[in-house]
Amino acid sequence: MSRSAEALWRAIAVFRFASLGYAALLLGVINSDRYSRPGWAWAAIAAMTAWTVITTFGYAHRRRRTPWLLTADLIVTLGFLLSNAALQFPPAQHIGLEPVTATWVAGPVLAWNG
Repeated sequence: MSRSAEALWRAIAVFRFASLGYAALLLGVINSDRYSRPGWAWAAIAAMTAWTVITTFGYAHRRRRTPWLLTADLIVTLGFLLSNAALQFPPAQHIGLEPVTATWVAGPVLAWNG
């Protein structure tokens, strides 16, 4: 595998952690009063962190970048995105407040295209 391909996978990992930090910033500082279940939202952030670590190690080696891992990544991320309905107050959902997953949901898309 070329150096540029490996650099792309490292960039995806950096993006995932940066977007996770952004999601935590949104939850903890900017929009903390917009969540009906902030404890659950923090639990989601913790689980997203664990999944980010798992996928980072999983995608670190070419032989582990399997369709199974890519599909699992997509399904897990979709689950987190759908969980937003239980985390935010309904008015916050209707005015377009970013979900707890924020930009983190782009990770599997980048991985599928990597």
